[in-house]
Amino acid sequence: MFLRTILYLLLIWAVYAAVRGLLGSFGSRRGEGAQDGVDDVMSPCPECGAYFPAGIGVSRRVGGEKLLFCSEECAERHARKER
Repeated sequence: MFLRTILYLLLIWAVYAAVRGLLGSFGSRRGEGAQDGVDDVMSPCPECGAYFPAGIGVSRRVGGEKLLFCSEECAERHARKER
C-alpha cells in the first residue's frame, strides 16, 4: 500500500512537471532585454507615464536621445509636442 501511494505521487508529480513545462514554453516571449530568466523589463512611457514591457516598446530618437514609448500614438503625440 505504501509503495503504491509513493508511485501515485511520483506519477502525479511527473504529469504536473510535464504540463507546467509545456504551458511555460507556450506562454514565454522574451524581449530584447531579457536575461537571467527575467521575461522583460518594465519601462515608463515618457508621454503618458504608463509602464509597459520594454520588448514591445516603440523606439524613437528625440534630440539625440533614444526614447521608448508604450504605443505609436504616444510616440506621435510626443513628436507633435516637440515641434
